Amino acid sequence: GERTWAVVIGVSRYDDASCTPLKFAHRDALAFAEFLKSDAGGKVPADHLRVLVSPPPGEGMSEGAEPATERRARKAISEILESAGTTETVFLFYSGHGATKGENAYFLFRDSERSDLHTSA
Repeated sequence: GERTWAVVIGVSRYDDASCTPLKFAHRDALAFAEFLKSDAGGKVPADHLRVLVSPPPGEGMSEGAEPATERRARKAISEILESAGTTETVFLFYSGHGATKGENAYFLFRDSERSDLHTSA
């Protein structure tokens, strides 16, 4: 609960046409966030949880969620890591596409560009 923090990300829609849309990645993230808030998930307080999603066209944003852009994801991760104590637990949940370039692996966000993974993913 009070000693647990989380950044939960689900990307079903991508601006880059080379990224195939996913049907349920955003729902996976929302379900995991709800689990973390439940008794079984440890009752993680809302102010310890950041949820970023990119739902498919026609499906609106969920209450309390933020757009799953690269900038917002980096900011959310940084803020959670700064807020959590050294003996506290931090979860990073990601559902969506990933990519590799050389020996590097990347999470893809709604606004990521496969042609520029180093700065956009």
